[in-house]
Amino acid sequence: MRPPRLDRYVVKPTDLNRRPGEILERAGRYPVLITRGDDPLVLARHEWVSTLIGSEERAALLAELSGYLTRRLTGEGGDEGGIFDWLSTFDDAGVREFVGELRAAVRDVQAGKLEPHAIDALLHEWRESTIRPKAYLATLKRTVRIRRR
Repeated sequence: MRPPRLDRYVVKPTDLNRRPGEILERAGRYPVLITRGDDPLVLARHEWVSTLIGSEERAALLAELSGYLTRRLTGEGGDEGGIFDWLSTFDDAGVREFVGELRAAVRDVQAGKLEPHAIDALLHEWRESTIRPKAYLATLKRTVRIRRR
């Protein structure tokens, strides 16, 4: 769900004091901008604020990914020790496939066809796919031994 515009309903602090019920009811439908000189406040549903914060975090993550891909494509290196170091396990064709899926997911989120968490899920799935079978099986064997004791 995309948050609505923040300037749709503007009130003064005195309006909030005089008509709190009406203003709170409106804030349940769309954000209410409360003017306070140079420091306005917004009264909004938690869901909208959470969506905005999640979008900001996702944008920062995608900017970091963009930097990684730029470095990789220009031959400057990958992301050794960085949050996208796991992409170094893929060859160029694998990275192109990843980028294609990610771009499609971002477009679908922007069009409202998918929820924003679909991008997080896609990143998680791709990262999980880099787990090496030998390392996974070794971990699984250790876990089984521990449980049998």
